[in-house]
Amino acid sequence: DRELVAQLHSIKRRVMPSGNVTFEAERTNRGHADRFWAIVLACQKERGQARGAEAEVGVRVIG
Repeated sequence: DRELVAQLHSIKRRVMPSGNVTFEAERTNRGHADRFWAIVLACQKERGQARGAEAEVGVRVIG
C-alpha cells in the first residue's frame, strides 16, 4: 500500500530541549498520517496489555 508507506516515511522525529522525543507529521490535503498514528496507538496499547499495565500515549496535533 503506497499511501501507508508514504505516511510511514512522512513522520519526523524531534528531540525537545527537555530531552523528550516527539514525532510529528505535517498536515496535507491527504491528511495527517492518520493510518500511521492508528497503527502506533494500537501497538502502544498492545505493548501495555502484554506487560499487564495501562498504556499511556500522548498525542499532539500540529497544523
